[in-house]
Amino acid sequence: MGNAAIDINIENNGKIPFAHRMGLISDEIYEDLTSSCKGNYWRNSDPDCLKNLEVFQANIQGINKEHVLCLPCQFELGFCLKPNCYDSDYIEYSLHQNSEHGSKHCHVYNTRQKSLFDMETTRQTLHAVPIEVSGEWIRCNPRLQYERDHFNLIPYHLNLTMKGYRAFIYCGDHDMVIPYTATLEWIQSLNYSVIEGWQPWFVDGLIAGYNIRYYHNLLFATFKGAGHTVPEYVPHQALIAYQRWIDGAGSL
Repeated sequence: MGNAAIDINIENNGKIPFAHRMGLISDEIYEDLTSSCKGNYWRNSDPDCLKNLEVFQANIQGINKEHVLCLPCQFELGFCLKPNCYDSDYIEYSLHQNSEHGSKHCHVYNTRQKSLFDMETTRQTLHAVPIEVSGEWIRCNPRLQYERDHFNLIPYHLNLTMKGYRAFIYCGDHDMVIPYTATLEWIQSLNYSVIEGWQPWFVDGLIAGYNIRYYHNLLFATFKGAGHTVPEYVPHQALIAYQRWIDGAGSL
């Protein structure tokens, strides 16, 4: 599972410590936030906390939350438009892909996947219905009608890993939608002992990220320089890590 949404409170509260670690807010702003919000930065009604949150938002406005080092490109993620959804589930950035910088630096999320999944041969390979039946492929298709009603999936992970199922939880370390620090926090809430602590893992002799090995077959890893969707940013390292894990490696 990569940069997965598991606990809405942990992940939304984790954005501010992550922003501080990334140098997006100053020590003073972070200290004001921690003292006024008491660690609860999400749905906090305290006047001082709200005032400091406005300062925080002003400092990160225009930052690409999917990858804090990348330009704010034009695309949408329309998972859910209901008010009780994750506040980061609907994202629209302002830099159009046809602008001076867009064509060089922006990933064309929809057009490349759309070209692939709307091909007749692709649909036949995947046993998908023809385009005349389903319509064109759309990322996070709004035609899928559902309501998100589970905002804490930690008990499910506890249940499955306690039964011995292997789990590989990984994160791009530059993603602020689901920060790696928040993922580590909910993993630590499982209270599993650490077999191998934080240490680098390598691809082609270079550090590709860091990993922690826990009891109950749980492996956590970061991917250095990756954003919200790891294979999109570091496809080679992602493939190598997956191959190692699927082959039974306890650590990378």
